[in-house]
Amino acid sequence: MLCIFDVDGTLTPSRGRIDETFRLWLLNNFKLPYVLITGSDPDKTREQIGEELYDGTVVYNCTGNHIFDHGKEVYRSNWNISPKLRKYLESQLDSSPWTDKTGLHIEERVGLCNFSVLGRNATLDQRQAYYQYDKSAGERKHIATEIMKQWPDVEVGVAGETGIDICAKGTGKSQLINYERGREPYHFFGDRMDPAGNDYSLAKAIWDNNLGQCHHVANWQETWNILRTM
Repeated sequence: MLCIFDVDGTLTPSRGRIDETFRLWLLNNFKLPYVLITGSDPDKTREQIGEELYDGTVVYNCTGNHIFDHGKEVYRSNWNISPKLRKYLESQLDSSPWTDKTGLHIEERVGLCNFSVLGRNATLDQRQAYYQYDKSAGERKHIATEIMKQWPDVEVGVAGETGIDICAKGTGKSQLINYERGREPYHFFGDRMDPAGNDYSLAKAIWDNNLGQCHHVANWQETWNILRTM
């Protein structure tokens, strides 16, 4: 048995730090084996969950394109988006009706690119404002769909409250299964298991192959409530 945790919106508030009481409960009371998988980079993940949880297991950063085993780097992808795709993202940024743009809109991580019309420098209030706009406008889903139409060699998923994760096809979160065979059944916890979300590829692989159970949670509190019953 293996528990698999997304981080943003699953163990922590989106882009925020883990609740201290929850963190201590995981360290002292949670005894099941677990791994983490997130679109974030190592520095951001460490900041969110703390050194002890990060270094206590295998962490699949950048949707599995940058892997750390108990704090030691064991794999790093060299994939980057093409100049044409970058130009397309820049055009979507310029043409978006959303005017409150905060900078750092195209962030290239290891084996993954995160795109945000709002920008990574936004405050929590700005993030919430964009999230509410996107819920009604569907801007991120539209951009993701168009990218996959024009670039069939990439995989795209709506991530967190403001971003879109882009990686090479087959290198989204579902690639975790290649590394964790034999540890079934899986219990996967994530907040974006909808078809447009960046947790979907892993959830679908688990569903389609009968490898365990997927818990589509709304927030870290729901994750904690489920864990206390396991």
